[in-house]
Amino acid sequence: MPRKSIVRILIADDDFQVRGALRLLIEQQFDDVAVEEISAAGQLLELHQCASSDLILLDWELPGEDRFSLLQDLKTRCPGAAVVVLSALPESRKEALVCGARAFISKNDPPEVFIQLLRDIAAG
Repeated sequence: MPRKSIVRILIADDDFQVRGALRLLIEQQFDDVAVEEISAAGQLLELHQCASSDLILLDWELPGEDRFSLLQDLKTRCPGAAVVVLSALPESRKEALVCGARAFISKNDPPEVFIQLLRDIAAG
């Protein structure tokens, strides 16, 4: 039986508690994942792993870069990655989607919403 490929997830958030909680949730719910964490926009654009990421969880308030430019750079540098925007501000949903995010999750949503979104993205 062929081995399932590992899903590579990159979490970009300046809050270490958010990164840790997302990592824990992902690793508890999914097999065959590799999770990387970064805390600044500059790291994200310099990180070579972004090109091999399947999913990028991007904090919409990540300091250091213009949101629109950062998202466009990610889509260019990481064309195979789905970019999901995370924000504590639900009103940011429209802006993030207009800028090209694949999906939006409010940090105030229950974990089940986040998990279902990841399952939907993994299913195509």
